Amino acid sequence: MLPSRHYESEHTKFIRELMQKHPEWAEKQREARAIWWDKTPRELS
Repeated sequence: MLPSRHYESEHTKFIRELMQKHPEWAEKQREARAIWWDKTPRELS
């Protein structure tokens, strides 16, 4: 069995690949999250 730090779910792979194909979605995602939070978003990567 592989150590857990090497495991990546199919969902995680799908989302990561999708975001790599559409990098412009990251800004839209930050804008949408800002609607729900009272603090300004910060860069996570």
